[in-house]
Amino acid sequence: MDIISTFLSIVALITAGLSLFIVRGEYRDSNKVFSLFILSISLWAFGLLMFRVSSSLTTALNYTRFFYVMAAAIPAFFLHFSYLFPIKIKIPRWKSVLIYVPLFIVTLGLIINENFILDKIYLADDSVKLVIVNLFNYVIYTAYFVSYLIFSYINLLKSFFRSTDQTERIQLWFIFIGTFVPYLCAMYFDLFLPIVNYRYVWAGPFFSFVVVWVLLYAVYKHHLLNARAIAAELMIVTLWIFILFRALLAESNSELIINLILLLSTIIGGIFLIRSVNKQIAQHERIQLLATDLQSANDAQVNLIHIMNHQIKGRFSDARSAFAMLLEGEYGTIPDTAKVILKQGLEQTEVGVDYVQGILKGLSATNGTLPYEMKELDLKALVKRVADKLAPKAAEKKLKYEVNLANGDYMITGDETQLGEAIGNLINNSIAYTPTGSIHVWLTKK
Repeated sequence: MDIISTFLSIVALITAGLSLFIVRGEYRDSNKVFSLFILSISLWAFGLLMFRVSSSLTTALNYTRFFYVMAAAIPAFFLHFSYLFPIKIKIPRWKSVLIYVPLFIVTLGLIINENFILDKIYLADDSVKLVIVNLFNYVIYTAYFVSYLIFSYINLLKSFFRSTDQTERIQLWFIFIGTFVPYLCAMYFDLFLPIVNYRYVWAGPFFSFVVVWVLLYAVYKHHLLNARAIAAELMIVTLWIFILFRALLAESNSELIINLILLLSTIIGGIFLIRSVNKQIAQHERIQLLATDLQSANDAQVNLIHIMNHQIKGRFSDARSAFAMLLEGEYGTIPDTAKVILKQGLEQTEVGVDYVQGILKGLSATNGTLPYEMKELDLKALVKRVADKLAPKAAEKKLKYEVNLANGDYMITGDETQLGEAIGNLINNSIAYTPTGSIHVWLTKK
């Protein structure tokens, strides 16, 4: 077996394995069609292999008819797949059936008439099998193949422009670009060139193999397949195939026995490895699901606490304002005995506001955000209230304390609590870091 036949064998075996791995997964229409698409490439490569290695021209001709049927199946399954990816809606049954009518006609024609596409097969001077095609029918066959690919890419482009999901658009564009060039190369060697030169008909499966991997990647990205499981299984299967070929090409009995023992050991080890990978993937998916549920529960809890704390903070703020207005005499003269209680109430209310504010800050730090309660407020009144509150601290240090608030409209939109804290920090720091002298608090509008 020469190197070309060996590579055809590898392509046929790997794609057949891929087809089985895909179809055994989630049972969806797209998976079934994709599996059949890959299987048709596998059988096409197998037919070309048998065409090359057959010693009888009659047998070779039969395999040629076979691989032309399999080649005709490739664009049919690809067109069907273009309707199903990404998964949106099921296409009507009649349309699914209509897609495969030309394939049925080609298959029937090749079964009934061996010269339906091929006129003659013969050996060239260098013992290479060559085929002369039935030009009229072959042109129709080519037109079918090309038109189906055109319709497939039109479907992919329609899905691309209709989709609003960025991931889907990337996947569709990747399929379009990734399969277009390999398809052109495969058609050149296996569809157009055979009209005049049949020597390179074996090249098509290698380019189609690229198409398979491009589609496989795109399908995985759409979460229809698990790439880690497939990668592990393909690695093991490829190793088995390689060792099997070494055994078939062994030049001595001892080498054959060694390779067979090695094959047996890798089969056993590979099965355990594949099971281990699948088990790890299943555990990882369960952990991810639990983590998602836990995060959702945490988010809901945080939102609930935010709502509760905002409500409590609002009530504390209202109570603080009420105590402050009573102490300032805005509702008449308050007895000195009552002022003591009112002052205690104001202080405790301010402690409550600070406590709630601390909880909100802690929750916000966890989420990387800071909540603001934006509303209309008088900045002048806020500065006066904060400055008056801190005046006793300046007096304790025997600092001269001046508050000058220029006339004007100071209505703004902001978070009263946060702004009050910022202003308080400025005045507090000034008092704390001024050993002697004076503190001047001023507000002006420019």
